[in-house]
Formats: sequence, structure tokens, C-alpha cells
Amino acid sequence: MNQAAVGTSVHWHGQEQHNNSWADGTAHITQAPIPPNTTFRYKLKAAPAGTFWYHSHVGMQLFDGLRGPLIVKDPRDPYRKSYDEELLMFVTDQNDFTGEQVLRDLQTGAVNMPPMCTNISNQDFSDIPLTTILTNGAGWYKDPKTGRPTGKPAVFRVQHGKRYRLRIIQAAGSWGMKITIDKHKLDVIALDGYNIKPQSYEGLVITPAERVDVIL
Repeated sequence: MNQAAVGTSVHWHGQEQHNNSWADGTAHITQAPIPPNTTFRYKLKAAPAGTFWYHSHVGMQLFDGLRGPLIVKDPRDPYRKSYDEELLMFVTDQNDFTGEQVLRDLQTGAVNMPPMCTNISNQDFSDIPLTTILTNGAGWYKDPKTGRPTGKPAVFRVQHGKRYRLRIIQAAGSWGMKITIDKHKLDVIALDGYNIKPQSYEGLVITPAERVDVIL
């Protein structure tokens, strides 16, 4: 049930939606927004297998937090013997202002961000300020009452000698992010839900909506 005060929809990012495009969740294209206090049931065949995510497709609701992971397991996973366990890394940017506020600021020119990280492919990471980054909903942020850092980081517990498939989902509303793991290379086996020939990297720059599967 949509318990918000405005209409909404849920888009299943990366799912092919063969013969059921009505369930794609792209508001004003495949469906009207779901009105407040009403229920809409999505029925879809989960395909293809891989690392995906879901999010609102109305206004700035994604930016405000209507988003989550969607993992479709493959019983014939060609890399299944290459790792022992799986871990999920759902990365988001968390802000102390709403999506509608930042959209108005961008439209009126009220946001004036200097160039950032121009040493990486000569590109900026974002056009808006950053409050904090969360991983699986955990992270540090500034308490609005005290102005002091609070919270706690996400913790991944691993065992020496085991290999892990790390499913990274970049679900930020604006920011691109660089991801590295100290003293480890990232063996990439899938991009945006599709398997690739493994390639090893020191680190990755992942922009909003991208997904990367790596083996550690």
C-alpha cells in the first residue's frame, strides 16, 4: 500500500519485463502513479539473474530513500565454484535536505559546486553537496541537534582463506563513488547484472545505478 501523501511507483531496475511491461514501474509511461492509500501489486518474472535494485520512478523519491537491492540468483552461476559466500554492499548517499529542495536549487542555480576529482577521467563526481554515505543503511552522519558525528559503519565479517562474492550496488541519488579495499584487488566478474570475463582492478569508480560483482 502506498502510505505516502503523493503518488508513487516502483521500477525494477535492469529486469527485462518480457510480456509484462505494465509491471516495469516507470510512472507516466507504463503505468500511472499509485495514488495515496491504494494498493498496486507487481507481478513479474525475475529475469535475468544477477545483481539489480528497485527504486521509485516518481519525482525525487529515489533521492529521498525509496530504493533497495534486488538479487536474482542463478542456479547455473558459472562463477559459483569461485567463491564460498556472498556479501551485499548497497551504497547510498544520505542528505539533510530533500530531493525536491536540491532540484529547485539546481534549477535556479542556487547550487554552485567547484570541480571535484578532476584527476579521474576529467569528470566531476556530483553537482550537489554531500552529507554522508551509507552502506546497507549504516554509516556516520552529523547529529542535527549536537552537530557531532554519530552512527556506526557497516561491518563485513570475513574469514581468512575464504573467497567472497561482493555484490556492490551504487544506489546514490547523485554522487559517484570510488571503492577500494586495502591490500586487495577487485576481481570483477559481472557488470550491471551480466557476467563478464574476470578482470582485476585496484579500485572502481561507480556512478549511480551501476552494479559491480567482484570476488575477494
